[in-house]
Amino acid sequence: MPFTDLRGWITRLEKEGELRRITAQVDWDRELGAITRRVLEKKGPALLFENIKGYTTGRCTRLFTSGLGSRARLAQALGFGKDTSNAALVQHVMGKNRETIPPRRVATGPVKEVVVRGRDVDQTEFPVPKWHYLEGGRYIHTFSAIVTRDPDTRVMNVGIYRGRTRRRSSWSRAASTGASTS
Repeated sequence: MPFTDLRGWITRLEKEGELRRITAQVDWDRELGAITRRVLEKKGPALLFENIKGYTTGRCTRLFTSGLGSRARLAQALGFGKDTSNAALVQHVMGKNRETIPPRRVATGPVKEVVVRGRDVDQTEFPVPKWHYLEGGRYIHTFSAIVTRDPDTRVMNVGIYRGRTRRRSSWSRAASTGASTS
């Protein structure tokens, strides 16, 4: 069963028993992170939190976690069967990393359903969790691949980073030393 967006992926996971909807109220401040971590440790399903303290109304009221939280779910997301070997998955991803897809500008589409600019940008509208009690803030993305290019040398770099919300309209990136893809 193919999917083309996050809604389709969530629907597929639910049909296959790989999604648990959490309807009890959960606090974004460490409780949501503790539940997610415990379910991952037990190799449990993806989670859709539907009742987050302080976010029962507004632009964003739900949070989806662990959609790729198991090797089987990752394999399915890549279009393979649940039992596909790690070697096959790695080969597939390495091949895809070598492909280039030119950008395509579109006038309409789901990506343009909600456009927020300037002073209207407000990250506090989203239930960004504080995942762990030792963290210094709320991390809006915790395992994101970010591609950058040096404007002078044109050398590209791909890194895995964490991004923490700071204010209504800005976030900081947690970077560590590592290798460049150049």
